[in-house]
Amino acid sequence: AVAAAARVAAAPAAGAPRSVVPAQQGGSAAQTVDAEDATAAANAASVRQAELHQELLAEAAQLRAETQALGAALAERDAQLVEIRAAQDEAAAAGSAAQDAIAAAAAARAEADAACAQQREEAEGLRAELERSARALAEA
Repeated sequence: AVAAAARVAAAPAAGAPRSVVPAQQGGSAAQTVDAEDATAAANAASVRQAELHQELLAEAAQLRAETQALGAALAERDAQLVEIRAAQDEAAAAGSAAQDAIAAAAAARAEADAACAQQREEAEGLRAELERSARALAEA
């Protein structure tokens, strides 16, 4: 308590004014408050709070930018998925059209084979008839 009172008493002599709680206001020499130190600590805390606030604002801006970038990437991915689905639909339609074309070609081939078989039968019948006519002529 004596050291605190001596420090307070020496402060004006050293050119650093100090505020104290006098004993008349319910304080004692042991409860002497150094208001300048408390103010300096409060100011330092306020400066640190402002620095932290600025850091948080910068971090929030960075997170917003990253969120926007992720949103853009997702939109691009969604557009690519739409293109892929459209390509898959086109491929499925092309595959179906190819199957239809194969079925049509098979039907046309079956018709052609049937027509060829009929023409062969007709040709065989004509050849047999020609051979009979040739024999009949040869005998006559």
